[in-house]
Amino acid sequence: MNRPPRPAPPRRLAAVLAATLLIASLLVGSVATAFGANENSGPIAAEPSASVEPVPSVEPATEPTVESTTEPTTAPEPATEPDPAPTGTVEPDGDAVIAGLVPSVQYDEAMAHANDRITFRGGGRVTIPFTPRAGDTWKIDGKAPRALPAGNATGAAITKSRGGSWAVKAPTSLAAVALPVRPAAPAPEPGPGGAIRLRQVFGFLPYWELSDSSTRLDYRVLSTIAYFSVGSDKYGNILKKNADGTPTTGWAGWGSSKLTTVINNAHASNTRVVLTVSMFAWTSSQAANQAALLSSATARQNLARQAAIAVRDRGVDGINLDFEPIASGQADNFATFVRTVRAELNKIAPGYQLTFDTTGYIGSYPLEAATAPGGADAIFIMGYDYRTASQGSVGSIAPLTGTPYDITDTVNAYAARVPASKLILGVPWYGRAWSTDSDRVRAKNISGTKYGASTTAVYTTAMDLVAEHGRRWDGVEQTPYVVYHRENCTAAYGCVNPWRQLYFDDAESLKLKYDLVNRMDLRGAGIWALGYDGPRPELYQALIDRFVTFDAIAPTVSAGATPGSFSPNGDGVDERVTFTWSVDEAVTGFARIRKGATVYKTWAIGKSGTIVWDGIDRTGTMASDGLLHFSIEVWDAARNRTLRETPFVLDRTAGHLAWSPALFYPHDADAYAPSARVSFALGRTATTTLRIYTLAGDYVKTAWADRDLGVGTWSYTWTGFDGAGHRVPRGWYRAVLTATSWIGTTTLTRVVLVDAFSVVASPASPTGGQTLTLTLRSAEPLSSAPRVTFKQAGRTAVARTATYLGGGRWRVAFSVVSGAAGSATVSITARDGAGRTNSQSLTITVR
Repeated sequence: MNRPPRPAPPRRLAAVLAATLLIASLLVGSVATAFGANENSGPIAAEPSASVEPVPSVEPATEPTVESTTEPTTAPEPATEPDPAPTGTVEPDGDAVIAGLVPSVQYDEAMAHANDRITFRGGGRVTIPFTPRAGDTWKIDGKAPRALPAGNATGAAITKSRGGSWAVKAPTSLAAVALPVRPAAPAPEPGPGGAIRLRQVFGFLPYWELSDSSTRLDYRVLSTIAYFSVGSDKYGNILKKNADGTPTTGWAGWGSSKLTTVINNAHASNTRVVLTVSMFAWTSSQAANQAALLSSATARQNLARQAAIAVRDRGVDGINLDFEPIASGQADNFATFVRTVRAELNKIAPGYQLTFDTTGYIGSYPLEAATAPGGADAIFIMGYDYRTASQGSVGSIAPLTGTPYDITDTVNAYAARVPASKLILGVPWYGRAWSTDSDRVRAKNISGTKYGASTTAVYTTAMDLVAEHGRRWDGVEQTPYVVYHRENCTAAYGCVNPWRQLYFDDAESLKLKYDLVNRMDLRGAGIWALGYDGPRPELYQALIDRFVTFDAIAPTVSAGATPGSFSPNGDGVDERVTFTWSVDEAVTGFARIRKGATVYKTWAIGKSGTIVWDGIDRTGTMASDGLLHFSIEVWDAARNRTLRETPFVLDRTAGHLAWSPALFYPHDADAYAPSARVSFALGRTATTTLRIYTLAGDYVKTAWADRDLGVGTWSYTWTGFDGAGHRVPRGWYRAVLTATSWIGTTTLTRVVLVDAFSVVASPASPTGGQTLTLTLRSAEPLSSAPRVTFKQAGRTAVARTATYLGGGRWRVAFSVVSGAAGSATVSITARDGAGRTNSQSLTITVR
C-alpha cells in the first residue's frame, strides 16, 4: 500500500519573530506538512531488513470493513453539557492559528491528514497481554512494571461503539466492571534475539503510517508504541463519529485489524502500546474547547473514564496525552486531569503507563505537579521544530548545539525541574526544506510564492535527495543537510530555479542526541514518527547501537575493608579504614558507607579504586559505633546491576593502648627502669583480656583474662618476668588487649623493648663507602657517654664515643669500609647513674 496523498497545508500565519516565540515560551514548530512535488516520499516497495518485524498486511477476510471519512459538520454545539458518556462527533474548526504561536509538527500533520480516506478493516480481540521485559526497571506509577490484561472486546466492536465503551453505555465506575483475572506473569525473558533495552524508546505511530505497507516496526528496541491519535470534544467525549455517522479515521484505525496485529506482535516482544488522546489549543476555538474541558471537573472525569475504557477494551498498556499548548490559565487543571486519568487507569489494574507531551520550550506545562506521585510516569519532550517555515535563516529543526536555545538547553531546562528518569527526548525522523539565497550553510530563507514554500520531508525523502546531491554536515548544530536546485513555476513570477536546502537527522546526528540521553541519564528517547524511515534500517540500528544490548551478565565485583574493625578515637591506632574494589568490566555506580538505612557517605565510582575513610560523615559528624557496610552498586553498559556489600566495624570501645616507658631494663636488678606500665582506655563496659607475647607470637604472660571493666583508664605493670616467674630474655615484646562489648571484639597491640639501649641504624643495611649513623636511647640514666665499637668482617674494630643529643638520646657515626660485606657487630657500653656497666651488642648486615 502506498502512502495516502498528502493534502495541501492549511493557510498559515506570516513570519513570527523569534523573540515573540521566546516570550510566548512555546515550541518553535513546523507549520507545513504537505510535501512539495519533488520532496514527496512517494511509493515505497522495498522489503524490510530481516532484523525488523514488519506490520503484516494480511487481514482476516471475515472482519467487517469500516471506511473512515472525516467530514466537517456544521451542527451547532449543545448549549449545556450532555450526559457523562454521549457520542463524540467532529466539530468544525476553521479559525486561524493564534497570533504569536507556531504549531508543532504533530498538530500540523494531524490537521493535514484529518480528511484522509483510509479503509480500515475492523480487528479482532487482542489476545496476547503485555508483560515487561527482563531488565525493565523504569517505574510505572512509582512501582516496578507489571503484566497487564489482554483485550476485552474485538476491534470491530470497539469501532462501532458509542458512549465511550463497546458496551451500549459505559458504567459509571470502572470498579464495577468484570475484568479477566490473570495470574502474575513469570519473570520475563529478554526480548527478540536476547535484546535488552537500556532505555525507553517511545515511538508515535500515526494512523496514516499504520495504513502504509512500507511501515516497519522493530520490537527489539521499541519499548512503547503510541497510536496517534483520537481527539476529544470539550465535554470529554472521544471523537468517534463524523457528522454522517461514519467512524473518524483515528477511531477506525484504533479498532482496525492492522492495529490488532501490531498490539499482539508488540506484546509478544514485551513492547507496550498506548493510546494518544490529543486536544490542541493552537487556534482560538481549539483553545476555548480545551479550556472548557480542563476547567470542568465533569468533562475531565468523562474523558479520563472514556480513555481508560478504550485502553481496557483494546487490551493496550496506557495513555499518552497530547495537549498542546496548554490553554491560558489551565496549567493547574491539566495537572488535575493527569491525576484523574491515572486514577481511572488504576481502577482497571495497576501498571498502566501514563505520559504527556510537551514542546521544546517548557511554557506553561505544570511539570512538577503533573509528574508527582499519582501523576504521569514521564514527559515526552518534542525535541524538534526549533526552526519554522518563516525562519530568517535556515538550519536544523533539532540542533543539538550552537543556537541560542537548542536541544541541550532544552534537556537541561527540563532536568532542572523534574528527575531525568521522567524525561523522554523526542527526536525527528523527518526534516525541513527551504528555498535559500545561496548554498552556504544556514543561508538566508527566501521561501514563499515566488521561490517555493518551505515544507517538511520524511527521512526516506531526505535520503533520496542525498543519494542524488550528496550529504553535507553542519558542525555547529551537529546535523546533516542536502543542497540542490529546484524549479518553481507560478503565474505571477514564471519559472525560477533557486537553491533549496533540506536539514534533517540521520543515524550519525541521532546517535549524538542519544549520547545526550545516556549522558543525562534520561528515561529514554522518542520518535516522530514511526514509518518515516520506510524500509531503511539505519535509524533503528542507531537506536540499537545506543540503547540495546545482548549482554545479560552482571559485572563481577570484588571488594574489601582493611582493617575489618577500626577505631577513629585519636590514639593513632587504626584511625582509618581503607576500602578497595575492582570490577571485571567498565562500569558506573556508587560506593556507600551505611549503617542500616543510614547512609554516611557516598562516592561516584568506576571500574576500580581505593577509598580511605576516617569515620566522618558528609555533615562533618563522627559516625556512631557498630556494624557498618561498605556497599558497592554498579551498572555496566547493558545496565546489568551488581550490589556487593562488605561488612566492617567502627568500634571505639578500647583505645590509647601504650607502654610507659617503651624501653625498660630490669636485668641489672637496680632501681633504674625496673618495669613498664601498659595502659588503655575504655569508652564503654567490656570484657577484657591482657596478655604479653614475643614478637614471634610465643606466649609469655597473662595479666588477666575475661575481666569485666567499666568506662575509664586501666593499667598493668610488668617487671619483665614470664608466667613461670622467670626473667625474660632481652628483646621486643608485645602487649595484646582484647575488649569485647555489645559491638564486637576489639584487639589492640603495642610493643615494648626490654634491653639497656634501643638502637636505630641509618641506613639499616649500609654498603661500602657509606656512613653508618647510630642513634641510641638508654633505658637508664647514664653517668658517662656510651662507648660504641663497630667491627666489620676481616677489618680492625673502630671505637667512638657517642655524642649526647638530649632527652636520653646519643649519636655516633662510622665510615663503612668497602670489600668487607657480611655481618658487622656493634657493641655499646656505658655506666648508669649508679656506676654499674650497661652493655649491649647487635648485628648489622653490610651489603
